[in-house]
Amino acid sequence: MMNKLLYLVFFFLFSGFSYCQNPTKLDSLIKVLGNEKNDTNKIKTINNIASELSFINPRESLKYAEQQLKIAKILGWKKGISDAYYNIGNANYALGNFSTTLAYWMKDLKQREELHDTINTSKSMVNIGSVYQDLGDYKRALEYDIKALKLAEKIGDKKNIVLEIGRAHV
Repeated sequence: MMNKLLYLVFFFLFSGFSYCQNPTKLDSLIKVLGNEKNDTNKIKTINNIASELSFINPRESLKYAEQQLKIAKILGWKKGISDAYYNIGNANYALGNFSTTLAYWMKDLKQREELHDTINTSKSMVNIGSVYQDLGDYKRALEYDIKALKLAEKIGDKKNIVLEIGRAHV
């Protein structure tokens, strides 16, 4: 239980997402979605909806994230695919499906590395470390935490450096 709480705190701190404290925002996103054609803007809108719903209605978030993945794959937009993998993993994490979460976050990590997206690669490693911790595989959790810390130090991401040092001591 403590691990889930800790994960949520870290997630809120470094994700930058604003969680559906404003139902009007979610309603507006859903309304806009109906008018968009299948392009990167639609994927971004779906991404925002899936993110908003991830911990308040993870099953609904999962539906949007799967739609996001389908469209991103059709368009061949790797960043959209990676964001969808993240959202699918996030919804599954909220549902307690840690093995599924791990599978999708590993796919997310691979995409982030291919995109040379170092900040989000580091964040993906943090997320994977959290899942391994929840699964009781503390050795692997620490391995991913150390990888994330080293990458954060390399790129000067002070926010993630502090978070990783804190997580490594929990």
